[in-house]
Amino acid sequence: MEIQLMKLGFALTLALASLTGNPSPVRTQPRVQVSQNPPPPAPDTGTPEEPQKGSGTRPGDSKCPPVDTRLISLTPRVAETALESPNFWFYVPYAAKNVDHFSFVILDEQDNYVQNTKNVPLSGTPGFISLKSPPLEIGKRYRWYFSIYCDPNPKNQEDRTSVEGVIQRIAPTPTTATPQERIAQYLESKKPYSALMLLDELRRTNADDAALKADWEKLLKSFDLSNLTNQPIVPCCTLD
Repeated sequence: MEIQLMKLGFALTLALASLTGNPSPVRTQPRVQVSQNPPPPAPDTGTPEEPQKGSGTRPGDSKCPPVDTRLISLTPRVAETALESPNFWFYVPYAAKNVDHFSFVILDEQDNYVQNTKNVPLSGTPGFISLKSPPLEIGKRYRWYFSIYCDPNPKNQEDRTSVEGVIQRIAPTPTTATPQERIAQYLESKKPYSALMLLDELRRTNADDAALKADWEKLLKSFDLSNLTNQPIVPCCTLD
């Protein structure tokens, strides 16, 4: 009996040894760290063609006079154009005598100057002005800045009001519609900036056309700028 118990104990010892021995290594997959902050989505190319109002840093003793309507850019913050050299449109609420100068700058994708006009005096304002850009390349994006400086002191360059944005030139879309039909289509589909670019082209050769003047008023109303329909378009400035 004693011998049988010894054999049983020896068998149990062997079994335990086989269970507690060193196992073969097991290959595991590396753990992947999941970010809790995914990258932001791509920019929305369907940005509304809305005008933008000026903003800027103004000291307490700003020389910018008080106005009922701030500086407005009819070129939206993000825009597309099929024109090689589009005009940039602004409503300037200041009389030329009440401010010092303005600057208009356009940079390409490598931050090279395409337009670098500074220290230009205003004339004929208040009213709408247009500034013609140099030729833009199809498919390229450009950053632009327009600022009005109120203080002639060069040490106080923050006394200004500004607007800025990005514009991309795109290839023109073939169409059989007349310019007037296209303007109406743009306004109906709530694309006032596209209508503005086409209307601008037509007004250069037909400034006194009554139908184009009516389209201009419709355009301002679509921009929610009905209060400015009586403001003049002034031949303000030439960019050298």
